[in-house]
Amino acid sequence: MNLNGLSKSAFLWATAIAALGHLTAIIPDTSYAAKVSAGPRTSCEESVEDEIIDLDFLENRLIKTKAVGALTKLRLGGELKGLLAKFERYHAGNNDLDIDQLNEQFNLLYMKVVSLVQDKDVGLYLELCNSWTQIGHTLQNPDYFSKA
Repeated sequence: MNLNGLSKSAFLWATAIAALGHLTAIIPDTSYAAKVSAGPRTSCEESVEDEIIDLDFLENRLIKTKAVGALTKLRLGGELKGLLAKFERYHAGNNDLDIDQLNEQFNLLYMKVVSLVQDKDVGLYLELCNSWTQIGHTLQNPDYFSKA
């Protein structure tokens, strides 16, 4: 993947630096910038090619982004911990909810996070779009919760 001369890793590093507050925005491709300024997105239509993202990586990115305020981060963190606890209970055999209900809650929370960052942190938005399915599969894997 080549974004206006930047490799994928260089683009991700630049995005991480921006999230730390050292730069205000990184949008290396002017054609992509036109898409971003065209208005709010309604879904994850772009993706980061061949990117592998996990929950820990995304948690760190969400903590560092300036696209979401501190109180919103705390609220989202609580919602995520609650959802992860529900998945863990499900995999332990305490099935207050079925997997379809848990997946629906995951999708709703994920859509909420995507909508919060989509226009303010493009790099994180793309990472979220790319990892949606993978993280959904991770949450359905009982082995993920047995490691904890």
